[in-house]
Amino acid sequence: MEILIVEDDPLIAMDMEDELSDRGYAAVCARTVSDARELLKRRTLSFAFLDMHLRTDTSFDLARELRSRGTPFAFVSGNDSTSLPEDLRSSNILGRVDKRGFTVTAGRDSSWYLRWRPAWHET
Repeated sequence: MEILIVEDDPLIAMDMEDELSDRGYAAVCARTVSDARELLKRRTLSFAFLDMHLRTDTSFDLARELRSRGTPFAFVSGNDSTSLPEDLRSSNILGRVDKRGFTVTAGRDSSWYLRWRPAWHET
């Protein structure tokens, strides 16, 4: 299972990639929507984590592309669904990570989940 991380903060992206790799997932990172689109041309991805607001762009159009391909995704953001365009408001949104970590259930049939507790958080 290969997971895309679209995140403009390199420390957050590296931490997510490390955590996913530690759990046996192959993770690839993109800092921009353009970089993510290039990865999508060359790879078949099982899931995507999308930072809602990147430095000079949003990931909204990318989310629509993923949805049209049937690739499940979740936004990772401190914002709630009111920050999303109307057609994306039913999307999964994961709040920025706190010391409890988070759990994701995703996929068309909700057949897999990921429990993530970042290594840099206190126990």
